[in-house]
Amino acid sequence: MGQSQAQAAIALGISQPTYAQWELNQKAPSSHQWPAILGYLGYDPICAAPSSFAEKIGWLQRRRGLSLGDLAAMLGVHRQTVAGILRPNAKTRLKLRASIDALFLRES
Repeated sequence: MGQSQAQAAIALGISQPTYAQWELNQKAPSSHQWPAILGYLGYDPICAAPSSFAEKIGWLQRRRGLSLGDLAAMLGVHRQTVAGILRPNAKTRLKLRASIDALFLRES
């Protein structure tokens, strides 16, 4: 992109030290910072073409700037269900997959 860390940080609305920590993998962006990152880059550097259920969840979180808890609330399920800690029953799993697919189609 041909910009300095300071210029990129300004464009993203963060400090230059924060940007440097991201580049050095010392710190990861917060969920609410992802929409600005995606807008700045023009693509998703983690997964440009999500196809699996897990990839779609991550893509939606980054695109909308949602925490896992925010996404779970939006879907009407427990955070641990989205995280894969709790195993949903077949009916909940189908509902969850349909909701994620519908959100994904609207956003992509």
